[in-house]
Amino acid sequence: MLHLLLVFLFVSFSGLAYISQKKLETKDRELITAGREWESTFDAIPDSVAIIDAGYRILRVNNAMAQRLGLERDRLIGTICYEQIHGTPVPHSCCPHSKLLADGREHTAEIYEARLGGYYEVTVSPLRDQKGCLIGCTHVARNITAMKQAEKTLRAGNAELERQLRFTNTLLRAAPMAVFFKDAKGRYLGCNEEFSKIAGFTPEDIVGKTVFDLWAPELAEIYHRQDEELLKHPGHQVYEFQIKNARGEMLDVIFNKDVFQDEHGNTGGIVGTFLDISGRKRAEARIRNLNEELEERVAQRTVELRTVNAALEREISDRVNAEEMLWNYTNRLRTLSARLMEARESERRHIAHELHDEVGQSLTSVKLSLDRIRRNAGDPAVVSGLSAVQEELNGLMEIVRDLSLNLRPSHLDTLGLLPTLQWHFKRYTGQTGIAVDFACDSGIRRLPADIETVLYRIVQEALTNAARHAAVESVQVRMDMSDREVRLTIEDKGAGFDVNAALEQGRTMGLSGMRERVDDLGGSLTVRSSRGQGTVLTIALPFLCPLTDSGNRGGPKRAQSSEKKENIP
Repeated sequence: MLHLLLVFLFVSFSGLAYISQKKLETKDRELITAGREWESTFDAIPDSVAIIDAGYRILRVNNAMAQRLGLERDRLIGTICYEQIHGTPVPHSCCPHSKLLADGREHTAEIYEARLGGYYEVTVSPLRDQKGCLIGCTHVARNITAMKQAEKTLRAGNAELERQLRFTNTLLRAAPMAVFFKDAKGRYLGCNEEFSKIAGFTPEDIVGKTVFDLWAPELAEIYHRQDEELLKHPGHQVYEFQIKNARGEMLDVIFNKDVFQDEHGNTGGIVGTFLDISGRKRAEARIRNLNEELEERVAQRTVELRTVNAALEREISDRVNAEEMLWNYTNRLRTLSARLMEARESERRHIAHELHDEVGQSLTSVKLSLDRIRRNAGDPAVVSGLSAVQEELNGLMEIVRDLSLNLRPSHLDTLGLLPTLQWHFKRYTGQTGIAVDFACDSGIRRLPADIETVLYRIVQEALTNAARHAAVESVQVRMDMSDREVRLTIEDKGAGFDVNAALEQGRTMGLSGMRERVDDLGGSLTVRSSRGQGTVLTIALPFLCPLTDSGNRGGPKRAQSSEKKENIP
């Protein structure tokens, strides 16, 4: 209509030259009014409008066209349209005006013009003179950029909608449960393949029908009541019930339903699923039966266990009593062993004193008497005999002295362990030729008498064994002290021996004696040895009181513990 109006106005305007002078005079006022109206209508058109002649020259443009090109209308009149619009020396390849000049018909084309910032729908309509000759066109360009963008967005939305629809259809086909849809009046809208497979209804069978059309009345009534409750109180609805499958079998199922909304936000209907749980129900029944059977067996087993437990408790009680008796016997044995050792040491001390005081003094008196007789004797033979007797007497006195010292050196009671050990090492080296490398903590003072005795006897036994079996030139002895125990280490680099084999064959009376002494004091004894690798003997003995400089005989008290820390032969 816009093009027809423009053509009509232009033709009318052009034909004015042919109107007679008389008619011009009579119609002058009407013409002026019509011209003003034409001008107002032409400039009020929001699309870009131009009148272009057959030579592509612009004859007239409206305000929208001038504003779009950014020039005044007077500067556009007479210029070439494609130079002003497209900025090219030739017409656009899709120029509808060129097509109009070729066939004289109206043409429309969509053109993207970067200079004007978007897409335009350009429509050209032919302009003819009174003789019907083509003299130009009306050129109307409408900005359709927003429409193109909306179309692009719509196409993208439709593509996404189709993708989601395909995904939803695939999801419905792959879903292991039956899915169905109903409108707000309870009429089925559709279902998935699993629904059809179980219920025996195709989507075409159920669309537009209600539960009363498809299911038995007793089932339909429950379905309908649940749907009404969900529509009145929207939310997620879950319940277990039954359906009848295509074979007429009753299946236990679990329903899951919810409402969906339409495009206006109102309740549009119901989406529901049901899952066949008949197998689960049968499994649950089987589990219940098994649980009942298990409970019965557990009850029987409980009775049996109570009987066995009572017997076991009696056995444990008997064993505890036996262990208590064994513990008491062990403590008594340990006490007897300690008393025996104490008695042994006491007897040795007594014998040593007797040998030193009684026998030694008697032998000394005999020696002095013989010496006096020898000096007064005149017979050389007698003198010679007395001298021989004196030599034998000196040897006997030396033997008595050694016996006394070996039984128990008096230094151990009077001076303590360290001086006695130093004296013994010197004497041992003199007798065997084996050097003793002795080291000890500078803070060591007097120890309890029984600990000093045990340590001395162990050192005495270990050095004797080294002299007999180790074939070494030196032995290392070290004694360390902590707040709660004293540790003695004796090491040689000699021949060594197989400890386990020696214990099994009963060839370790010395080690057994050491172990008994250490056990009686609640200590530990370890022996590390192998053939050709030497021997390391370690003893640890506990005591209660820290060491002091007290000169009291026996020093601090030892721990009265019968607990065995470690006993590795």
